[in-house]
Amino acid sequence: MINYVKERLFYFLYLVICSAVLSFLFYLYGLHQFILLYFLVISSILLILFVLIDYRKYRSTCKQLEYMKHQLINISELEDSTSYLEQQYIISIRNLYQSMQNKEQKHELNEKEMIDFYTLWVHQIKTPISALQLVLQQQNNKQGFVLQQELFKIERYVEVVLGYLRIQSMNSDFSFNKYKLENIVNDCIKKYSSQFIYKKISVETDDLDIEIATDEKWLSFVIEQLLSNALKYTNTGTIKFYAIDHVLYIEDSGIGILPQDLPRVFEKGFTGYNGRVDKKASGLGLYLCKKILDKLSYPITIRSVIDEGTIVIIELPTQIQYKD
Repeated sequence: MINYVKERLFYFLYLVICSAVLSFLFYLYGLHQFILLYFLVISSILLILFVLIDYRKYRSTCKQLEYMKHQLINISELEDSTSYLEQQYIISIRNLYQSMQNKEQKHELNEKEMIDFYTLWVHQIKTPISALQLVLQQQNNKQGFVLQQELFKIERYVEVVLGYLRIQSMNSDFSFNKYKLENIVNDCIKKYSSQFIYKKISVETDDLDIEIATDEKWLSFVIEQLLSNALKYTNTGTIKFYAIDHVLYIEDSGIGILPQDLPRVFEKGFTGYNGRVDKKASGLGLYLCKKILDKLSYPITIRSVIDEGTIVIIELPTQIQYKD
């Protein structure tokens, strides 16, 4: 109501001034005061009716605009106006809305084409990778073994790209069942067995004989990514997997993470000091892990001490739960 009065204040002042001038003229010409009073009463009643109708329309328009501000609605629901100025505003809003819709559709189409292209590329690149693996397996020398490890890294990077593409629609890709945590972890370790041998790093597992309700594919992706990070930044020592009260711990004896970098390790594209030293880090690994675990409703935290190592902590539920 206050805003309405402020916007119509000029017209109200104009009516007051007109009434004052008319009253002054009545006084100058000595006209009967009853006529003036009758005129003012009739004018006031008509003014009140006009204000009520005008305010009702003003309030309805404000509600529509307020609703549009907080909700995504079809712009066609915006009512037409008899006011020329308001009608021009409505036409402008509809034109802008249509332009925005066209741009969104174009963007969605471009994004779909890009995802389709990279998905196809990922599947195509796997063929030469598999062929190279077969060739290198026949070379029983040190050079062949080194090349196998580098090829393994390429394969892992391809898996990260595929995971990044799939994460956009992972809600429709869930398949929850009961699994033994020990089996999932052992399968992940087996994939990286040659990396452990190559870097001469030992691995330990303990107290993993627990049952969890999860999506095996996505949890395996996360564990593999965390294992890859642990191997990348651990030069000597051991990587340990153990569980306490349905909480999985992945502990390494690597170079650790700087305290100022810890709060940002899950940010997309953030590589921190270690990434700048490594110069090959993408900043996507931990970002993807966090996104996936958030969807699965598994809290994840990281503790680290420079030159002592890092501990990744994942809370695993016993019942199925995930976020849309």
